Amino acid sequence: MSADIRLGDWIVRPQRRIVERGGKSAHIKPKPMAVFECLIAANGAPVSRNDLFDTVWPGGVVSDDTLNKCISELRQAFGDSSSNPRVIETIPKFGFRLLLPVDPLENKPPTDYFSPDDNPLRHLDQWEKDIAKGPSIAVLPFVDLSGDAGNASFSVGMSEEILNALARFNRVPVVARTSSFQFKDQSRDIKDIGRLLGVTHVLEGTVRKEKKVVRVTVQLIDATTGTHIWSDAYQREMTGVFALQNEIARNIVVQIGVAIGSGYPASLNEFPSAQFMVAHPTSSLEAYECYLQGMQKVTSSSPGPIEEAGADFDRAIELDSQYADAWAAKGYALYALGRPGFGHSHIPAAVYPAAIAAYRKALDIDPANAFATGWLGVALMYNDFNWSGGMQLIQDSLSMNPNNVVLLAVYGLYLDTMKIAGAEKVIDRAFRLNPFDVTPIVIKAGHFLQEGRSVDAARLLEMSLIADNESYLPNYITGVFNLLLGRHEIAEEHFQKARLAANPVDRSLDYMDWAIANLRGRSPRRTWSDFLEIAEKERVSYLSRWEYLGKRWKDEDAILTVCDIAIEQRHREFHGLLFGERPSLIPEAEWRRMKEITGVNGFQSDLAAQRSITEYVAEHFL
Repeated sequence: MSADIRLGDWIVRPQRRIVERGGKSAHIKPKPMAVFECLIAANGAPVSRNDLFDTVWPGGVVSDDTLNKCISELRQAFGDSSSNPRVIETIPKFGFRLLLPVDPLENKPPTDYFSPDDNPLRHLDQWEKDIAKGPSIAVLPFVDLSGDAGNASFSVGMSEEILNALARFNRVPVVARTSSFQFKDQSRDIKDIGRLLGVTHVLEGTVRKEKKVVRVTVQLIDATTGTHIWSDAYQREMTGVFALQNEIARNIVVQIGVAIGSGYPASLNEFPSAQFMVAHPTSSLEAYECYLQGMQKVTSSSPGPIEEAGADFDRAIELDSQYADAWAAKGYALYALGRPGFGHSHIPAAVYPAAIAAYRKALDIDPANAFATGWLGVALMYNDFNWSGGMQLIQDSLSMNPNNVVLLAVYGLYLDTMKIAGAEKVIDRAFRLNPFDVTPIVIKAGHFLQEGRSVDAARLLEMSLIADNESYLPNYITGVFNLLLGRHEIAEEHFQKARLAANPVDRSLDYMDWAIANLRGRSPRRTWSDFLEIAEKERVSYLSRWEYLGKRWKDEDAILTVCDIAIEQRHREFHGLLFGERPSLIPEAEWRRMKEITGVNGFQSDLAAQRSITEYVAEHFL
């Protein structure tokens, strides 16, 4: 049996070996589930021990203790007991039977993506079949053969810039760096990597940097067969490294066109204009290396490296004040300090204006800088509540570089927040192109949660831990979602792991500890009033989502105070509330005031702006 069934107020999913009720779930081991399937098939009729032995352990010699242990584990999953059974009854000297009625449950595909013992990526084709049908590519981090640890960022930067060139051209899906770069320093079979990332082709290479000379080798591999399709080697003086990157990228694009017939040009004569290629608006190799070092840090999932990245970008700008990419990266580093759930105590309103100024400086230097364009749009929505202008800038950026996956995921999030059709398609595409990155994962999990698919959301979040289960953000976010699902013990475990990578003072984790203590009936060290006082001066993530974490607290004045703090400090996580239905604890007049201050009323009444966004989504994603 594989179909899901309803058992009283429980949902039983045999294929995934899960039982669910009220947003909570329990996993069941294979043999106990096989026993349970026999009881389900009998639909209330007694099932003898001998029949269970013959069906579950055919041909095997099994003791009564083994069967009793299976029954005990099933009862534990349902919170049932042998003395007062509500689910499974023991029939003395015979066997067992179900006490609850068995009803078929109409499945809602594609809900059942995950099996507890399965690699979740195995089912990616169910989420984005249209992408999976065609060719796709992943660029692995190039291996540094220089023997100098200081060259590591250079070799990674080389592969990243080639990845960016392929992504800008955008004739085939290019898996983003967070997912493909997790295989750094792993001796894994290319076919295995291709299967995990869901791609047809993999590009790998090596970099050897000695004195003033750099040598790069690259090879394109068919990920389904492991066959080498093409390889080449390049050697240049370091003074010509940017030209070398462009040459490699051009040749790779052409070779992909020859190898997989993807619509890429088949010769250099058909090659696109320079705007699709890697752009390095700096003549300073030292500035470029500072930029690479900063990019390695700012994409971290833990707060320490992110906070250090700004100094690298400042140094790059000091070496070349007209380095547009460094200005754009500086803006992103500042913006990152205000994001929820990253372990920073910076109030967003204190860092967003500087981020906006940095993005605008980048665009003054290079008006076509796609990165600065898109993230300026995000910052304008967050800081200025400029919803239509921000979305337009994001769309302009995605038109230049549709494979900027994190930006694509954020765009999908706001389509979802604004209730604009096509949001799920955008979110799915971002996830498909970067299945290991925490941002697309969290945004897709949030979408599941809105649809009432809480177990799918929790299982999906486990993917954020595949690449790095020790870092801050995946553990923090997984803890938050499990807290929302009522899995307090699991949430607490993840928050404790996040503590190991956190700053010495982390108010957001303090708040989560307080929420768990209250929900589990403990006596927390701090009070709700304490956090209101702390939040006046320091960032407390998710304080404004009291409807999730503070269901016990009905203090209307305190909730209005929290809302005012969220608006004044520009908490991004408050936006989902503003675009939804009015919470019962907020008076109508206060609700209108909040939506007026944040410009939500104006956007929701601007049908032309909404139509423009809808048309863009329909043209590019539907």
